[in-house]
Amino acid sequence: MKKALLLFATLLVAGCGEKASSDTSKSAIDNPPASREAAKSSANTVRPAPANPPVAESPREEPGDAPNSRSGTDIERRLKEAIGDDSLEKRDDLYYQVNESSPYSGWAKKTYDSGQVATLQQYTEGLKSGVAIGWHDNGQTNFEGTYKDGKRHGPDKTWHENGQKRDEGTYKDGKQDGLWTAWHENGQKWEEKTYKDDEEVER
Repeated sequence: MKKALLLFATLLVAGCGEKASSDTSKSAIDNPPASREAAKSSANTVRPAPANPPVAESPREEPGDAPNSRSGTDIERRLKEAIGDDSLEKRDDLYYQVNESSPYSGWAKKTYDSGQVATLQQYTEGLKSGVAIGWHDNGQTNFEGTYKDGKRHGPDKTWHENGQKRDEGTYKDGKQDGLWTAWHENGQKWEEKTYKDDEEVER
């Protein structure tokens, strides 16, 4: 399991929200856009088989290219074992399954009203820890990233609904750190900013 988790964490990178300002990338996972707010959790939801299955995708090297398809076997297996995130509740900063006394460890998912998976998140001892993946309602990858001890930590990537990369950077202990790059929907580079402890710094 540790090897699989390490492989997953190494292969997956995340992102989260549209770069309308210098800190909007921080909000997509934690404060989903309106299209994802329509998502609802369901442990029993049977997803209709879309033309292009919603599996984690790996971006190509060129920033404007849509993500490539990665083997979806592990993602599909995780989706099957995941509980609906509406069956989790937060108590004293830890997540528990409703009516359970031990902090939750495992996978949780959220789905759109259409049945399309919106998010897949890993938890360890009640904290978001490990892989976080999101999809737009059209099945395109929305974000990929990782958490460590409940905080976003590591590479973070997001994509526009049309498959073009939106932004890319790194989190360190829940704070933006290092170079962040953003692109328009047409694939043209929009901006680059450098952060230290979540604050923009001069380059």
